[in-house]
Amino acid sequence: MWGGPLDLLVSDDAPQRRAAVRAPRHVLVRYRCKGETHWRTAQLKDVSRVGVRLICEQTFQPGAVVELSMGLPVFPEPVELTARVAWQKSVGAGGLRWSEHGLSFVSVPPELQQRIEDAVQRFLRKP
Repeated sequence: MWGGPLDLLVSDDAPQRRAAVRAPRHVLVRYRCKGETHWRTAQLKDVSRVGVRLICEQTFQPGAVVELSMGLPVFPEPVELTARVAWQKSVGAGGLRWSEHGLSFVSVPPELQQRIEDAVQRFLRKP
């Protein structure tokens, strides 16, 4: 688990209202704007078969394209995915500010899509 002040910002206890079930996954991932060479770090809050929710210092507007690099079970190396920002909201506590984003995966090959779905199911089974 992240173990920092970000954990207080977003509750994982909210009821699921989505077609794709989200698996809580508190890990660091790398991201960058499409076309950039420099990777930044963000906290992944959850993952589903269609996207992720993450918190970072940078703010993206809905529609922006972001590249992600994240680890998944059974993959020896991090997986790189392209995602589009579906929504954004500002979050913060104690004078600190971050942006929470919902990202939808774009053009995921079928084999990778299946592995993402397998990873989500595996995450849901772990305590």
